Amino acid sequence: MFSLKRKGITSLSPFAVFGKSGTNVSKIEKEINFEIYPNPVNDIISIAGSHVNNSNTGVEIINMQGQVVYSKILSEKENSISINHLNNGYYIIRLNNNQTSLVKKFIKM
Repeated sequence: MFSLKRKGITSLSPFAVFGKSGTNVSKIEKEINFEIYPNPVNDIISIAGSHVNNSNTGVEIINMQGQVVYSKILSEKENSISINHLNNGYYIIRLNNNQTSLVKKFIKM
């Protein structure tokens, strides 16, 4: 038989034991976040954030049926995309680099 002793237990349930330690999720989200504007958008959407300036950043626009309708690798100075060719509706924009994949929703009007 094995036993384990812990101090600072704040909750005990059949599924988990919670203590006061943990990961600071809000700090992680701030470091890997990006913004898109304007939203809703008519013709050109701009992207801002620390991952946008990385030359290995790929961008995909996905419609609500899950189809990739736009895909490109962003250059270091490029941060806007023309979406004139898209139909009006809801879309997801996804940024990909070697470390993370981030998504945001936007509306094309």
